[in-house]
Amino acid sequence: MVVKVYDTEQCSQRHLDVLPIIKNNPAFKDLDTSELEDVAGTFRQKRFPEHYPVIEQDNEIGHIVLIINGSARVMIRDHFGLEHDCGRLDAGDFIVSNGIFTGDIAIGGVISLEPIECLVQKRSDFLAMLKKYPVLKDFFYRIPISNVRHNYQTIFKRNPFNGIHPVSHGRIPKNIKTSLQIINRRYTESITLEELAKESGTSRYYLSRLFKKYAGCSFKEYLNLKRVEAAKQLMEEKDLNISEACFRVGYNDLSYFSRIFKSMEGVSPSMFRSKLKKKG
Repeated sequence: MVVKVYDTEQCSQRHLDVLPIIKNNPAFKDLDTSELEDVAGTFRQKRFPEHYPVIEQDNEIGHIVLIINGSARVMIRDHFGLEHDCGRLDAGDFIVSNGIFTGDIAIGGVISLEPIECLVQKRSDFLAMLKKYPVLKDFFYRIPISNVRHNYQTIFKRNPFNGIHPVSHGRIPKNIKTSLQIINRRYTESITLEELAKESGTSRYYLSRLFKKYAGCSFKEYLNLKRVEAAKQLMEEKDLNISEACFRVGYNDLSYFSRIFKSMEGVSPSMFRSKLKKKG
């Protein structure tokens, strides 16, 4: 997904030989030397600091972005204000939203996980490039299509309890919206259904029914999901061991955490960390 790229003092610009970067990217493998030089001239280099909103959801889309160095996190905020983690972008990845083709606003945001170097191309130059070099269309049209499929599976299929259930209809009660927001903020704390019901202004029995109806799961299942997702992120990005991740996200029983983790992810925490090590 792509939106306006900020031109502030925090986002520095310096000279960089763009041509080799463009030439080595698979998106442009079918262009000859003169065509590559032409395309390279439409990109400019930008540097963004750590935890910077490279892209903001609901803003007009003015650019596509190619990450040169560093990594970023894709986030989607739903209409209840709940944020969903939809994956990571690394060096060589393009940030392209389907709205870039239509002029619509961005449906998600991208935040840098560290200082990142990028190549940025204005929307007008991007559309002109596709018109001039139709051979590029297949590559760039596939990115937003793949993003939509991945994001839907992340929010509604792979993590079926992550937020409002997709088949829910009608107006969502304020009680359940408030409850989900409280859990998203305080999942690392010791929180009970009774406490949550009190804070959201309802009874525990009624709130329990609301969870089943609108979130597609129980309060406990939703809380466990948030904790397991947070533990995975800590092990992946902070290189925490299993015990550290377990206690950091609010569990006080390592054995219980391992059982919950495996029931949700299909693998044990140790197997998950082993796969991370192999990727690294």
